[in-house]
Amino acid sequence: MPRALPTALAVALVLAAAAAFWHQHTAPLAPVVLPPASPVRLLGSEPWFHARHGWLGAQGELRRFDPQGDFPRGLRAVHVGGFDALLARVAQGAEDREAAFARLAWVPPALGVLCLLGVAGAAGWAGGAGGAVLAAGLLLGWPGDYGNRADLGAVAPPVIEPLLGLAALALLAVWLARERPPGPWALAAVVALWLLLLTWASAPLWIGVLVLAVLAQVWGELPEDSAVAQRAALWATLSAAGYAIVGARWPNVPLVGPLVAPSVAALGGAATALGVWSKWGRRLSPSSRRGALVALAGAALAGAWLWPGTGTALHALLTPGSPPGAEHGAFTWAGLWAAVGPAAVLAPLGLSRERARPFAVGALALTGLWALTHALAYTAPPALALAAGAGVGALSRERAPWAPWAVAAVAAGLWVAAPPPRAVPTVAHDLLRTAAWTGALATLDQGDAAPSPGPVDMDLAGRPAVLVDGPRAQLVAALTGRPVLANHGPSEAAARFWLDPDEDAALAALCADCGPGERVGHVVLDGRTAGTELPSHLALTGRDGADLMAPSAPVAALGGARFVVPGAGWRRTLAARLWVDGGAGLGRLRLVWQSPQRQLLTWRAVAGQGEPVATPLALALTPALAPLVGPLTGPDAQAQPTAGGVFLPGFVAPSVRIFEVVAGARVVGSAAPGAAVSLTLQVRPAPDAEPVTWRQDTQANARGHFQLRVPYPTGPVPGSAVVADGPYLLRVGDRPMGQIRVSEAAIQAADTVRLK
Repeated sequence: MPRALPTALAVALVLAAAAAFWHQHTAPLAPVVLPPASPVRLLGSEPWFHARHGWLGAQGELRRFDPQGDFPRGLRAVHVGGFDALLARVAQGAEDREAAFARLAWVPPALGVLCLLGVAGAAGWAGGAGGAVLAAGLLLGWPGDYGNRADLGAVAPPVIEPLLGLAALALLAVWLARERPPGPWALAAVVALWLLLLTWASAPLWIGVLVLAVLAQVWGELPEDSAVAQRAALWATLSAAGYAIVGARWPNVPLVGPLVAPSVAALGGAATALGVWSKWGRRLSPSSRRGALVALAGAALAGAWLWPGTGTALHALLTPGSPPGAEHGAFTWAGLWAAVGPAAVLAPLGLSRERARPFAVGALALTGLWALTHALAYTAPPALALAAGAGVGALSRERAPWAPWAVAAVAAGLWVAAPPPRAVPTVAHDLLRTAAWTGALATLDQGDAAPSPGPVDMDLAGRPAVLVDGPRAQLVAALTGRPVLANHGPSEAAARFWLDPDEDAALAALCADCGPGERVGHVVLDGRTAGTELPSHLALTGRDGADLMAPSAPVAALGGARFVVPGAGWRRTLAARLWVDGGAGLGRLRLVWQSPQRQLLTWRAVAGQGEPVATPLALALTPALAPLVGPLTGPDAQAQPTAGGVFLPGFVAPSVRIFEVVAGARVVGSAAPGAAVSLTLQVRPAPDAEPVTWRQDTQANARGHFQLRVPYPTGPVPGSAVVADGPYLLRVGDRPMGQIRVSEAAIQAADTVRLK
């Protein structure tokens, strides 16, 4: 790295990196997220939640209680809405919901560019012009998970967290380095932190990070300047006060309580330690001062970590894993290297200085904490890029004449050894708003979810809830105005429903807490719900699934290995009966729409040295997969070796199916005791669709009485394209016994149709 990079050139290079970052995270995704003459397609589930709240906030009051989520109780927001308030401001003036969503899709890359500029600026302050360029280049080339958060259409708060968190840390570092306490830098540092507190639920983690960073800085600076302790103590006091204000203003937000109290206690403990230190620390030797500070800080942190309960912020900071609301993943050195490239090794070089700049120490504390706790993975690339730029820049500027060239050689070698920079964003997000769901959303739409004037809670009268799997719940809520039974992920209530073979019991459990006028109106599912989410459903309900699974036939292509796959028990679950069979035989759930697109539900078999594993896959039925349909789903279905692995026999059905919940008419009659009785009906989901044979079987009791429940009227199903072809056909044993016609009024009123 050159010893003295001209400032003008450094500014030009940083701006060029910002422009490249913008292009990298917008141009490749624009045709996907904002397709011409097609609806907006945000990336994943969470963006739909925040886009919906931003749109609602643009029309009225931003809501912290969401009656559309977690039906019927409603969803308490897990944050106080700073990010959604920003979205509401951006969405103001949009013509309609689609125009607002299209506008909001640009927020993540814009914030990502601001983060890159902020990281470069802070690195330049600590490490000079060369440090600024290095930091910008590292974040451009190795954005890691933060790059996914900055993609066009990834509308979610994590993109702004590093910007606000690092801003608070940078402004604090500037203030600690000044000679005059306090001043505008102190206020700016506290305001940045307050904005972070108002943004997202993982803010308590940042509180702990900042506490540790402050203590690390004071530990390094205090022997020479006790005024640093006074400034840090004041900052900790102001931050704790701000956190208390947030809790008092929004008492129903989960931030307040066991997650917040330890963080405030840690700040108070740090403030007390620093205050004591600034008053009496000069009486001790430098080594004793450090020892006393470490003892006081350690006592404060230990007290917060041992606070009753395991969900506290500092417990999460000091323990592998993270609490709900914070992103996390298993830490590996290979994963760190792949995500941040040369910064993984360059960043610690800043520690080799005799007196590291305040911000370099704070940034290294943040990134080291992330690696230690496996939490907040998306904060690592900006923080490590910043630490590398600040530390390496300062090292090359202030060390021996040969240092810049040595650092440049090390950087070049690391650059060659690191993974290639990210040239085009990889869309790892689940694109939910696909063609298969377009008609489903139109069927479920009951008008815009605009807030009613006056009351804080939305008026959901006449909007029955929708049971849909977790990832798509927010898509349905955002685009139909309907309440849903799940938030971002699978819900236990939904999982129990999908696995239950008893229709009445499952529906009753869904609405066990429903009040007057509250009901579940529709059930929506696809192959993913029926098959690939089965392990999640079993985990949520605490079942091992032994009654649902069975061994497969020997797979010759894999040495005759057998695999555990869904068996007869699974075929009796509501998930399988609804998606595979189209609801045949059910009395209260009737098919009202299905997509023309189809899915292949199969299991990919892998036989290795351990247990053979079969992974469920729900694949869109493309022309390339069409030749597999017969061999995998026919009467003589067998495992099929392909370039993508060995596929086991499965099922083909419409990608998405919607069922309406009805009361169902009761058909009662008499037959010989013990006689088998059946009703059949041909149901045509659409004029050009293959008919579904609805059939329900029962047995006459000892007195010769039988009862069946039917969900379809004979004729068109109101509000849908579904038509029942002809009357119900009644059979007793093998003998046809007549035809039955049922009206829609009887279906809705649960009337009894008596056979003579």
